[in-house]
Amino acid sequence: MSQRQCGECTACCTALPVVELHKPRHVSCPQLCRHGCAIYSSPTKPKICADFECEWLRGNVEQENRPDMLGVIFWFGGPVVAPDGSLMKQVLRVSETCPGAIAKHQQQIDGIVQQIRQSQYEKTGEIVSVLVCPFEPGETGLPGSGFEDQLEGRDGYYILRRVRIKNEPSAALATRRLPDSLREVLCGRFVAGAGFTSNPAK
Repeated sequence: MSQRQCGECTACCTALPVVELHKPRHVSCPQLCRHGCAIYSSPTKPKICADFECEWLRGNVEQENRPDMLGVIFWFGGPVVAPDGSLMKQVLRVSETCPGAIAKHQQQIDGIVQQIRQSQYEKTGEIVSVLVCPFEPGETGLPGSGFEDQLEGRDGYYILRRVRIKNEPSAALATRRLPDSLREVLCGRFVAGAGFTSNPAK
């Protein structure tokens, strides 16, 4: 088991969505301060945050590729419904923590992805799908924002794109409920609503 500590890295506090705090992905958490998380030891800290471990923290990514240094965070959430309706049980998220990081370190990131996929397959016997989440600042992607998320791709590799909702009245935007597959991506939760998992091997 890895003995790593987050240290000065707070990449997940920006890259990941936290619905309990009304925080979309790629927006700094309102609880983020210069010392890290202001509610780190508080009982009000969301469970998704308390349970979260990225693949670097778990020891599955090289020491020098800490998320805040590489600009990308690798993490597992729950299953995701693919565009063709199939259920992807093992999904590795590749989330940019700063714009352009994936393009800048493409070869390095490809190597990390393949390493994690192979390791997970050996542990679970299940194929790992990959979901790339580009850095998209300034657009919340939450219900009422005027944007929604769409999955694009095939054969186990997908990208999460944020698109503007066209010709939809503002009143509808305020009450719009995203499909479960997209809500799962936003919230890091199981499609069935069973909750977030930080242990993809189970």
